[in-house]
Amino acid sequence: MIWQFDTELQKAYNIVFSLQPDKATEYLKRIKTNEFHKLYVESLNETVYILITEDHKAFEQIDLRFKERLKYLEGLPVGPETLFLQAELNLQRVFVFSISVRI
Repeated sequence: MIWQFDTELQKAYNIVFSLQPDKATEYLKRIKTNEFHKLYVESLNETVYILITEDHKAFEQIDLRFKERLKYLEGLPVGPETLFLQAELNLQRVFVFSISVRI
């Protein structure tokens, strides 16, 4: 299965990579789309936010969301999408943690 974002989620993804995490957060709140794809972009957006701001307090909140998302995924049937998302979220979490340690 190839991951392909719908038009709205692709726009959110582009906003994330234009380094506008606050704008991406607001946009993501408004759209209805594939929940796995949206979860991926939301997590990626938070990772970018930490990279840009190096905000330790935000890291603590984002780390809690990483844990909640991983727990949610662990409760789903094992499949390519859930395994991919678990791996991706763990990679993002480690990346954010490594940034947080420097703060």
